Amino acid sequence: MDCEIRPAHEQDADAISRLIVAALQTSNAQDYPAAVIAQVQENFSPHAVRQLLSKRQVWVAQMAGEIVGTASLDGHVVRSVFVAPDRQGQGIGRQLMAELERQALGAGLTQLTVPASITAEGFYANLGFRTLREQHHGEERTLIMQRELDQTTHTVAAAEQREAAIDCAAVAKPASTAYLNKHPSQPTKPSPAQGKASNRPLPSFH
Repeated sequence: MDCEIRPAHEQDADAISRLIVAALQTSNAQDYPAAVIAQVQENFSPHAVRQLLSKRQVWVAQMAGEIVGTASLDGHVVRSVFVAPDRQGQGIGRQLMAELERQALGAGLTQLTVPASITAEGFYANLGFRTLREQHHGEERTLIMQRELDQTTHTVAAAEQREAAIDCAAVAKPASTAYLNKHPSQPTKPSPAQGKASNRPLPSFH
């Protein structure tokens, strides 16, 4: 089954909202308190998603007419990367990230920043991101990670996208976690991240 990455449209807002809420409740809830999950969900009502569509570049992954993943680019910041719980582990997250990198390079960007959840650190590290520092918002803990982009990155991203397209058609694996993101502030001097690292792709947000 083919996995298509395309720009999101306003009529996708309801489906994107349902996907994100499901990922938060199923995956991110394993790593964050219920109060944090509830607060984050408020940012992804159908109305809130429609507003985001007018402010960011948003893409969706679609299989057999069903939206199974989403990701967005806000300037040089990667945001709102989510994969449906029953589709995680199939390479959809990597394919979305490859598209974001392609778009970033096309816009002349030289780096990408992602405010990642503690669970997503290993996933982003495998894509070449390095941890700059930690950020805390009450009980919510995120890692500010960054990746330099160049023509070599573009070649790698293209290869990853082709590989991910094959993975998207694979038999579903047990659900992994999603990526959880938060607004970053200005990067400071890099410091080692203190927290668990995982290779599980985890939907991101904000």
